[in-house]
Amino acid sequence: MKLKPEFAKGPRPFLIFLFMVAALMLSCSLKMYAGDLRVLQERTFQTQFWKNLYLNSSTGDVSITTWDKQEVYVKIYGNKKAAEKMKFKLESENDGIHITAKRSSWMNWFFFGNLDVRFEIKVPTNYNVYTNTAGGDIRLNGLSGYLKLETSGGDISLNNTKCKSSLSTSGGDITIDNNTGDIKLSTSGGDVKVNNFKGNLNASTSGGDMHLSGKGGEVHASTSGGDIYLNFQESNQGIYLGTTGGDIVVRVPLNFSAFADLSTTGGEVTCDIPITHNGKMTASKIKGDLNGGGKPLRCSTTGGDIKISKL
Repeated sequence: MKLKPEFAKGPRPFLIFLFMVAALMLSCSLKMYAGDLRVLQERTFQTQFWKNLYLNSSTGDVSITTWDKQEVYVKIYGNKKAAEKMKFKLESENDGIHITAKRSSWMNWFFFGNLDVRFEIKVPTNYNVYTNTAGGDIRLNGLSGYLKLETSGGDISLNNTKCKSSLSTSGGDITIDNNTGDIKLSTSGGDVKVNNFKGNLNASTSGGDMHLSGKGGEVHASTSGGDIYLNFQESNQGIYLGTTGGDIVVRVPLNFSAFADLSTTGGEVTCDIPITHNGKMTASKIKGDLNGGGKPLRCSTTGGDIKISKL
C-alpha cells in the first residue's frame, strides 16, 4: 500500500515546531528551578587540625572540600520550601563542628515534595568527617583523616583522599579515585568503582557491578547481582571475591604468588598464570599454587565465568 505524500515525507513541520517549543520550555523551567536556590545559612568556625565535622541531615546533597586554613566554612543552599520546612543548627564544640538539618515539625514528613537542600563545606586538610544524609549525594575531595559517610538515597564519591573510610548507601553508586587507607563500603542498589586504592578493601553490593583497581592490601568483594573486575598489583595479601549473578575477571602480575581456589557452578574457569604444583583442574574448578603458593586467591560464582589473566 502506497503511503500518502504527507506521511512519506516524515514528520510535519508543525509537529517539529511544537516539539522544539516544548523542549525550550522544559529547559527554561529546569534553569529557573536550579536558579531558585538561595543561601539559607553561612558560617565560618575556627577549629584545629584532626578535629571532627558532624553533619546529620534529613535530606540534601553534600559537597566537602579541603583547604590549608584551620577553619570550617559552611554554606547551605535551599529553595523556598527548604526555608519554610527545615530547621538548621550549626555549633562549635570542643570536639569539632556539629551541623544538623531537620524538618521543623513531624507534620513536614507528609509535605516534603520539591524540597531542595545543598551543603557546601570546607574543612582543614587533616580532619575527620562523619556525615549522614537521608536523601542526597555525598562528594568529598582531598581529605586526610577518618571518614564515615552514610546516605539513604544517593551516590558517594571520594577523590584524592588519604583516609580510613566507612561508606554506605541504600540507593546509589560508590566511586573512589586515589585513596590511601583501609576502605569498608556497601551499597544496596548500585555499582562500585574503586580506582587506584592502596590498603585493605572490603566492598559489597546487592545490585551492581564492581570495578576495582589497586594494590597493597587484602581484598574482600561480593555482589549478588553483577560482575567483579579486579586489577591488582604488588604482593598478594589475600583476595576473596564472590558473586551469585555474574562473571569474575582478575588481572595480576605474571609473578603473582597465591593459593588459587576458583570455582563456578554456571560457567568456565580459566587461568593464564601457571599452576606450579598441587593443581586440580576441571572446566569449572581450579585449585592449586600460583608461583609457589601464598595467601589465598579465592573466587566463586554461581552464575558466570572466572578468568585469571596477567596485567
